[in-house]
Amino acid sequence: NGQTLNAGKYGFFIIPNGNNQAWEVIFSKKNNAWGAFSYKESEDALRVKVKVQDTKETVELLNYEVSKDLIKFAWADKQFVLAVK
Repeated sequence: NGQTLNAGKYGFFIIPNGNNQAWEVIFSKKNNAWGAFSYKESEDALRVKVKVQDTKETVELLNYEVSKDLIKFAWADKQFVLAVK
């Protein structure tokens, strides 16, 4: 999505901001945490704002699709896509 993130292992967090407002996707330098209990903003490697869209069908289980050029997230009635180069 136009920002640089070096190849590596990262923790992944999402901050929802209302229904269809921009959500924040966070890649954390700490990749071995269980949940967000030990999350610290100082360990952020990258924050990206993403546009969230409504889905046609409800997605019961959290779904990530990762391919060579995108990451797609879907859950409940929302989804977003991150472009990857």
